[in-house]
This record gives sequence, structure tokens and C-alpha cells, in this order.
Amino acid sequence: MGDDNFKSFLKVSALLLIFVLIIYIPQISEHKSTKSFFNSFKESLSSESENEQATMEDEVTKKPNSNSGSNNGGDTPIFEEEDFDDYEDDDDYYDDDDDDDNNDDDNNENEGSNNETEDNETEDNESNSFGGGNMGDDIYSIITDFETGSLSEHWNSQFARSDSGIIVSDIVRNGNYAIKMNVRYGDVAVQHDLIYNKSRVELSMKLPYADEYPMDGSVVYYGWSVYFPEDFYYNYSVEHDGFNIVGQWFHRPEVGQSWEEWENNHGGKKGSPSVSIRYEELEDGTHGLGILTRPNVESPSTNIASKEIQLGEWNDIIFGVKWSMTNDGYIEAWLNGAKFTDGKYYAKNMYTSTPKNLKLGLYRGPNVLSENDIYYDEIRIGGSYEEVDPNNY
Repeated sequence: MGDDNFKSFLKVSALLLIFVLIIYIPQISEHKSTKSFFNSFKESLSSESENEQATMEDEVTKKPNSNSGSNNGGDTPIFEEEDFDDYEDDDDYYDDDDDDDNNDDDNNENEGSNNETEDNETEDNESNSFGGGNMGDDIYSIITDFETGSLSEHWNSQFARSDSGIIVSDIVRNGNYAIKMNVRYGDVAVQHDLIYNKSRVELSMKLPYADEYPMDGSVVYYGWSVYFPEDFYYNYSVEHDGFNIVGQWFHRPEVGQSWEEWENNHGGKKGSPSVSIRYEELEDGTHGLGILTRPNVESPSTNIASKEIQLGEWNDIIFGVKWSMTNDGYIEAWLNGAKFTDGKYYAKNMYTSTPKNLKLGLYRGPNVLSENDIYYDEIRIGGSYEEVDPNNY
């Protein structure tokens, strides 16, 4: 009788095991597939953006052109406080600007590189289309016009306070919304700022597929509109001990290289950006923007162009850049439809072949005391001047 009971027990157990396998094997397979999918995107998409920002993608909208701020009402905070979690990624703990940046006007010669500007009629051998080098087509085609009333999923925020950046409707380039960013002395958004006594409020572009598409040799166009209020001023406590970056392209280590390895090879620092655009006070007392570049981490920066801007008005900026590890790279820029640079400025402009991280906002030196607002709208990245020109939307 005992043998019969044991045999019955085995039969029942076998049936239960078969039932469990039939029910759960498909779910296990599906889970593994889903996990693999998310692992492949973990460098570019956070779980928050998957769950909360999937419907927030900015769309291209045809809107009337305007070079002045449209008055559509008062400041309209759209973001909830939780939308402003400080974004701290390892590659953001860098020293953007070494001490030599505070005296850029004295360091305008870079030896060993072909730093001659040429007329933009010069013919180049590279493709002038987006992805002309090794980048995949449309991988970095980005549109952010804030018309959803929120940040695009293309950006991370580096804000020290919940109100460091808000969507507004009273000062816009086109459409209904723009972003207003505010920075004060002591606004520490990332660990690096605390160490070096710097302050910032910036949008930092996410880099999906960054390890799959080297940027070396690619021609990319960037366009955006920026607005400096009429009362914008630049106050620092020690002469020549301050800077005010309003746009920068920051590097990344090579594929497979950690930041620790990078720093060990470069004096313990991540280095300053190879290309940046800064607010500056010109010699005649007017307000202006300057473009600075450097071919190597250890090189002093070179101011390749400075132009006057108008406060209280929108200023349209367009960059055409051939990113290159050699001297065939170039930068060409326009301000409000006129040439910013004198044609194409040829020089090496990449430290590594990995894609550049565009950052927009205010990033300031250790002794800038003033509280400043700045507005951005119509941010675009694409393959031609026309594609990123704010006047075309």
C-alpha cells in the first residue's frame, strides 16, 4: 500500500511540475528579452524618462518668426519639483575650465595646429551631410522647442534648486514656451562645482548609442536661440577670475575607457571643453559672445571670434562643425544670420572619437557673484544650416 501511495505522489508531482513549466516558461522568456532591451539602453534612457516622459517628445511646429520676446503672460512654471532632480553622472564631475581660461585673450596662438581661417567657399572633401563621418543617420537629430511644456527626453538637467529652470510663456522665441534658467552665486549642481567653487544651471544632452557611432569625421549643425535680459550683468569679485559659459561641447573617454583611466593619463583632470561659447564684455563696453576652442586637454584655449549681442532681444546662434581628431576639423558659426566666424576655422577639435555632449545654460567661474537669468528656445541639431535655423520654424 505504501508503494501505491508513493507512486501516486510521484504522478501528482510530475503533473504539477508540467503545469508550472507550461504557465511560466513564456513569461520567463519575455522577462529575459525585456531585461536585455533595457540593458542595451541604460546608458541613454533612465527608467524615469521611460515611464514619465514617453509622451513628452517635442514636435516640430510651424510658428511665426520673431526676434524679440513675445508677451504671452507671466512666468509659468510647468515643471513639478520632482522633475528637477539633480543629474549627477560621473562624466559631469569635471574641471571644465582650468586657470588659463581666465586669461584667454592672452593665449590666442596654438602651436602645432593649422589654425587658419578660410573663406567658407573652400571646398572640403568630406560629406556635408549629417553623419558624413561614422555616425549613423539621424541618430543625433534633435528638436527641442519646449512646446510640450516640459523638457524633452533628449536632455538631463543640472539644477541646484527646484526653480533653477522653469518653462515660461512671457519671453519666447517662437510658439508658446521657452525655458528660463537662473543661477546664483553658490549654486552647486554637481560635485565638481563644490570642489572648485563654481556655479551652474545647465541642460546636458543625453547620448544614446554613443559607444556605437564614433563622431570623428562627422559634420553636425547646431542651432538655438538665446535671450539675455536687459539687466544682465557680469559681476565678479576678483579681476580676470571669472568666466560665463553659455554653451559648451564636452568630451567623453574612448569606448571601453573609464574616466579614472582618462584622468590618470591627463594629470588627474577631465579637462576643459574643446569648444565653448561664452558671454563676455567687449573692449568697447558692449555685451558680446566669444567662441573658444582648444585642440588638446593640455592646450590653452584660443578665442577665434567675438561679436556684439543685444540684451533684451533673442539672438540666433548656428554652428556648423566638422568634428575631427586631426587638423581637417573646422568650426563655422553665424550670429543672427550674419557670419560669426570668418569662414571656417580649421583645427583639431576632438580629444576622443566619441560623441560630444552639448550643454546649454550658465556655467560660471569661482568668483562670479551676480544672479543671472538666461532663456533658451528652438534648440536643434541636424545635418544642415537650414535644418537648425530658428527662423525656419
